[in-house]
Amino acid sequence: PVLLFDPDTETWSEGPAMTAQGAWHAVSLLLDGTVLVVGDSLDLGSPEGPWAVLLDATTDTWRPVMGPSGQRVGAALCTLPDGTVLIAGGGIGSDLTDSAERFEPATESWRPTGRLLHAHSRSPHFLLPSGKVIFGGYPSQLYDPVSEIWTAVPGFLGFDGAAATLLEDGRILVASSGTGIYDPVEGTMDVITPDFPFGHSVTALSDGRALIVGGYELLPDTLDELVVSARAYLLDPSTGALTRTGDLLPGP
Repeated sequence: PVLLFDPDTETWSEGPAMTAQGAWHAVSLLLDGTVLVVGDSLDLGSPEGPWAVLLDATTDTWRPVMGPSGQRVGAALCTLPDGTVLIAGGGIGSDLTDSAERFEPATESWRPTGRLLHAHSRSPHFLLPSGKVIFGGYPSQLYDPVSEIWTAVPGFLGFDGAAATLLEDGRILVASSGTGIYDPVEGTMDVITPDFPFGHSVTALSDGRALIVGGYELLPDTLDELVVSARAYLLDPSTGALTRTGDLLPGP
């Protein structure tokens, strides 16, 4: 199901069901308020390839659009200042892609835009105040939407599968093993809070805090078995304080 979180009431509600199915979807908010979702099949031999759908938030309806090329499970998706959308990387296991494309909302079509220095999947990625996009992993990379060139970035400790979010002050919170805040100007990572397991999401809120949701957690009795978590936390990056908030809604 599609779930919506209201930070004012700290509650969840169910949104409109998507018309397509896949794994490790990539999601980005377009400049006109619609939402672009790109997904792919975990079956590498599937003839369908990656797909894309748009959500109209005013009518709560989905409609299909042209999908990108290549293997896009776990790809990075980011809306650029000019309104186009960058998708980069993706794949499963050793079958990863280093290709990148840009989506043009006016024509609902994709075009190539350079290649990653190294293929990645499920890596954190963010639009920086400079207009460039930082792409996590080892090594981290920076995309310039004007020159359409990728360059290496030292110091960013985000890695494939890590949960991260861009904070209001321009720093990046990475919440996983090695949790901390990365400063893209200084190129440094400061550890601020205990580590989390994996599989959760991290979202920056307008008041400067970050919402950490779901993932897996250790059973308190055994401490050696992971179970799916419905817990949600609020993190204050200025103090490192972590507090419990409303849990996710139960599944069907």
